[in-house]
Amino acid sequence: MLPSKFQSVHHLRLSRNTGFTGACNVGLRSAFLEGADFVLLLNNDTTVGSTLISDLLQVARRFGPRVAVSPRIVWFDDPQRDWYLGGRIDRWTGIPTLLDSSQLESALEADPVALDTEWLSGCAMLLSRDAYTGAGEFSGDYFSGYEDIDLSLRLARNGYRLLVARSAIVNHRISATIGGTGFQRFFDARNRLLFLRSHGQRGAAGYQSVRMLGGAVKHGIKALIRGNRPEFARRLFDGVGAFAFLVGQRGDAPPIIWSLGSRRIR
Repeated sequence: MLPSKFQSVHHLRLSRNTGFTGACNVGLRSAFLEGADFVLLLNNDTTVGSTLISDLLQVARRFGPRVAVSPRIVWFDDPQRDWYLGGRIDRWTGIPTLLDSSQLESALEADPVALDTEWLSGCAMLLSRDAYTGAGEFSGDYFSGYEDIDLSLRLARNGYRLLVARSAIVNHRISATIGGTGFQRFFDARNRLLFLRSHGQRGAAGYQSVRMLGGAVKHGIKALIRGNRPEFARRLFDGVGAFAFLVGQRGDAPPIIWSLGSRRIR
């Protein structure tokens, strides 16, 4: 349907589901091979204004080639509320956070146009050819979730500056694709541990995996006794995600996760 409706757009059809990471990597390779200087990755559950690309490019070109940029991302149903405007990442828990009010105020005083951040959002991310060459693609180990934070830290490790263009705004229907499902819980749990293994403090991945698995068993049993089926399901997928990490499972989720986890947990 899309190719026939938008005939001037170059469509890349994949033979199988390679996840967010695989699909983005195919698009990145194709665009840069065709000579693009920049590529904007953008979720399909977003809406944007007409100046988004120019606003992002203005910031990227202001700071030179060794940068990568995300826009300000707001909730679709509440555009006055920020979903993403830069953030930090805890190297012990692996949990990403947004800038708090004091951090944001300090950042805006330093530069009201572009904010430094520890991680960029894969929901909307502008990558230059230089950044792509220097840090590489998304890691296929993640499939979906945490791949943007992993790439962000690899970019920073290779000397790239990560910025948020405050004037560039994207409206996002948060987690419209897999939000609230069992396989989102699975990917969140497993991929947080994968991230900690690569970027966390020493011992963080092992500690958090055992803690996550133990918590899943403890709270899952409690939920089962109380008849709280949604909470039991959430804990079950958390535990399976932690177990998958411990046994070395990477990439796409096992078929049983897709079979059991495709519905939203209510």
